[in-house]
Amino acid sequence: MTSKERVYLALQRKPTDRVPIFMWYHPQTTRRLGRLLEIPSKYVPLAMGDDIRQAWIGNNHAMEGIVHDHDGESHVDDWAIEWTRIDGFNQISKYPLANADEQQILQYRFPFDRIDPLVDLMKPVMKFRDDYFVGCDVSPCV
Repeated sequence: MTSKERVYLALQRKPTDRVPIFMWYHPQTTRRLGRLLEIPSKYVPLAMGDDIRQAWIGNNHAMEGIVHDHDGESHVDDWAIEWTRIDGFNQISKYPLANADEQQILQYRFPFDRIDPLVDLMKPVMKFRDDYFVGCDVSPCV
């Protein structure tokens, strides 16, 4: 049974050969497991038996998809949210509307011009679509 078949059957509440697996790994955990398994970090989900290939196209891409090498490095995403690597993980360090007045809130614009490039982030996982269930996290604002 392929991973894709397993997930589809489970979603239909039909019998499978085993429970489908999908695990999100903290970046530090992925690196550690890679070292322990003596494989590149990018292969950890495969080695752990994950049945789903996942992509993030909302601002979770800014948390998951943009990797900084050192704590304190940061970037600003398409929603004007600043993300800073803290303890090996991108965390929000500046909210664009945190101190906004009513006028600034009304002027804030959804980044419609970025929808196509964000959706294009699905392309790398789509190469697995024949054998794996493909998941897409659009949270919280696409």
